Amino acid sequence: MTPKTRAWLLILLISALCGSALWGVIWYRSRSITPAAMLKRLPTDDAVVLYIDFSRLRAGGILQMLDGSKVGEDPEYQSFVRKTDFDYKQDLDAAMVAFVPKGKYMLLRGRFDWKSLKSYVLGSGGRCNNSFCKLAGSSPEKRISFFPMQSSLMAMAVSDDDVGALRMNTVEARGDAEIPNAPIWLSITVTPSTSP
Repeated sequence: MTPKTRAWLLILLISALCGSALWGVIWYRSRSITPAAMLKRLPTDDAVVLYIDFSRLRAGGILQMLDGSKVGEDPEYQSFVRKTDFDYKQDLDAAMVAFVPKGKYMLLRGRFDWKSLKSYVLGSGGRCNNSFCKLAGSSPEKRISFFPMQSSLMAMAVSDDDVGALRMNTVEARGDAEIPNAPIWLSITVTPSTSP
């Protein structure tokens, strides 16, 4: 085998490895995370966890019934919809939110225009570092942070920590919880107090 042939084989091998790695990343980022797996990423101590499957509610006609109402249609939200072209009634498929004493942690599945969201953050005085964005909320203790966990899954936090969303990069080492087969469910976890 000539040195030229060996060089071409090495280039082909490296190209095949890079292509396989790229395919693996694309596959990983596109696979759907189950509600049980989502729950493992949220804080659950002293938490109220709410899950809403918007796609099932939309299919059942429930969201269309709310379409004429002004629920969640305050001027800030309308401005957000105009600037990002994101409307939960058509773009959000599911939301799991953990309400804890120090904030709200959300995993949101849907169709997101990440460039528009980044522009919205920058236009609102926030900052983005690669795909991780943060901005001030309506009060000093409300810091909003988010990033794309997958192309269709957003991790978002509203807390006193301006990088709170990064908490959802960690998967808790606990067994899968039993998840109800319902479009809306609520779970309340209270940590027992240790009294002497």
